[in-house]
Amino acid sequence: QRAQTEPALTGLGDCPPPPPPRGLDVIPPPARWLGYAGVLPFAIATAAIWAGSEAVAAFAALAIVLYGAVILSFLGGLAWGAT
Repeated sequence: QRAQTEPALTGLGDCPPPPPPRGLDVIPPPARWLGYAGVLPFAIATAAIWAGSEAVAAFAALAIVLYGAVILSFLGGLAWGAT
């Protein structure tokens, strides 16, 4: 048999292995609380849709869609700024 002169390609190149995943304990507490606070409008509007009158449910549905649009535009701006 012929000896191999080139190393086998693994697709990883000379990159070091990735670090192990980190848990929520490495997120600073203020950032974690702000992240949780961002969910509150969705939770409140959902509860209002479920438990409120027809007028309250209509307003809450509009509010949840508009708030979602603001959050998505913010995330789009972050992604655009990162490139």
